[in-house]
Amino acid sequence: MRENILKAQIEEYLFVKHLFYLRLNSGDIVKGYGKSRRRIRLCPEGTADFIVIQTVKSCTISQLKVIWIEAKGEGTEWTEEQKLFALDVVDRGMSYYVVETVEQVQNIFERG
Repeated sequence: MRENILKAQIEEYLFVKHLFYLRLNSGDIVKGYGKSRRRIRLCPEGTADFIVIQTVKSCTISQLKVIWIEAKGEGTEWTEEQKLFALDVVDRGMSYYVVETVEQVQNIFERG
């Protein structure tokens, strides 16, 4: 499956499940304003495609669970920057998943 289609399916799933998420992009965009141009910096290289933030309640305590999701379409490889980003977020106690299908995303949230 092409990566852009996979990302659209993941986004639809997260939306339908009413999960709090952001779709992220990395790199730079150059935007023209009349005769001038502005460079807009997005997320750092290697940032995952999605971040999902969930509230986990147990008795009287609420905690936040942060889940990063990197979508990989057919024939796409993990970059060195993505590997470093994954190690960093896992070292900080967050979850990181590389998925190739929307069913893999469903499994993340169904098993809790």
